[in-house]
Amino acid sequence: AGSQRNVLGVIDDNRSLRMNTVGSGTTVEYLQTFRSQNDGIRVDGGAVNLRRILITDHGASGIRWQNGWTGFAQFIVVHTSTVKPWNTGLTRDLRGEATSSFPRLANITLLGPAPSGPSTARGFRRESGPSRALVIGMLVTNYPNNAIRTDGASAFIASGEVRLSNCHTWNGSALWHSSTAPMKNQNGNSEGNNAVGTTSGVGATNFVGIFPGSMLNPTTLGPWFESAPYAGAVDPANDWTANGTWARTADGSIR
Repeated sequence: AGSQRNVLGVIDDNRSLRMNTVGSGTTVEYLQTFRSQNDGIRVDGGAVNLRRILITDHGASGIRWQNGWTGFAQFIVVHTSTVKPWNTGLTRDLRGEATSSFPRLANITLLGPAPSGPSTARGFRRESGPSRALVIGMLVTNYPNNAIRTDGASAFIASGEVRLSNCHTWNGSALWHSSTAPMKNQNGNSEGNNAVGTTSGVGATNFVGIFPGSMLNPTTLGPWFESAPYAGAVDPANDWTANGTWARTADGSIR
């Protein structure tokens, strides 16, 4: 198993971190990618696990996966402060997918660059194809395009292999895409203007805050997950990004 505290940045078109077929014995924890020109993290296959990950500004996707990734992820922040074309917070990549991915994800906060405008930036997107995903406790706000989109997933939604639970989105141009209709108002999911944001404290420049309540606990996904029965990645009572040693804000200062 691995645990890392790093700030990674690139000045070319490479990803900050790319993992190819890394196994389940590895957990990457307390890691930030900063101002990546391409993806913050790309996972190609394997079953590597991610915990307490902070992606601050990225060119393509915050975290992108494909080719059969079956790992776990918990406490994930993707903060995109600048408008770029085709920004996506979390996405499954259709291109070259030979094996179906099936990650389990929990306690996520995705902050977009602006609630409206010409950008195609999206929050969470599952592209068409065989990949599945279980997601519990996600906050998505400030995206000018779809906040949550799950293309071609109707059969997997019906079988329970694509599931969004306790996911909340607000303050954007297109919140729940039509493809998510079967889940939009189920499993504790909701959308709104300012109600969720006001409750959690999460906004365009602040990723610290949670949406509490009667939430499904991520521990239902398996024993690897920590108990965190709320939506969002950073509980103000236990801010894992703010010990003054490793995590940077969007302006480059240490939190």
